[in-house]
Amino acid sequence: MVDFFVPVLGLQVVAGIPLALYLPGAALVLAIDPSGRHVRGVARLMWSCLASLVVLMAGGLILNYVDQLTSKTWAAYLLAVVAIASALTLLRRVYYPLHRGLWSGSLRRRIALGPGPILVLGAAAAIGALAIGLSVYSSATSQQEHFLEFWLVPKPVGAGSTAHRARLGVTNEEGRLESLEVTVTSDGRVLSRYSFRLQPGRSWTHALARRKTVPLVATLALASDPSRVIESVTLAAPVK
Repeated sequence: MVDFFVPVLGLQVVAGIPLALYLPGAALVLAIDPSGRHVRGVARLMWSCLASLVVLMAGGLILNYVDQLTSKTWAAYLLAVVAIASALTLLRRVYYPLHRGLWSGSLRRRIALGPGPILVLGAAAAIGALAIGLSVYSSATSQQEHFLEFWLVPKPVGAGSTAHRARLGVTNEEGRLESLEVTVTSDGRVLSRYSFRLQPGRSWTHALARRKTVPLVATLALASDPSRVIESVTLAAPVK
């Protein structure tokens, strides 16, 4: 199961690091100093990261208080911070000059925001959408049960322990390809052994014949470690 979730976890980390540690602070710094005249270069990067940490601490307190401390609410909260900060940047670049009577040039120049806020908001939206999507996918898959179903059923079923035939089977609900080994024994003697690979959601079955009404024991193990039995089923001998 670990291998199945590693790619999703890696994508979550790649999407989450810039969304959590840089973009919120960068958006806030851009809103405070949209022209970059007061803070620039390494200092601007430092303030962006520090502001992001402050946003994270505040978000942790808020989301914990409302009992909504999940990966999806974190992504939504950080996106909201970036969106609000970008809106403030818009106000500073558009409405402040209008209020001060500094409008000049064409209409396109009046509403132009420049690449800064557009890039920050676009990157936040893309990364936020990816983070939320991965969170939803990871939450859905992690809530699914993962197991191997192993059975040994007499044929016909009504014959019970007196049946001379049986059906052995495995169903793979682990969510990934499994390499398995099934061993059938009777009175300590190995009667048969089967090794196979089973795709997720698929079943493997095999018909068994029992010459005498002796007990049959079937064990299931991973092919990589056949000595470690995962499941064991028994078709008991009839009671005398």
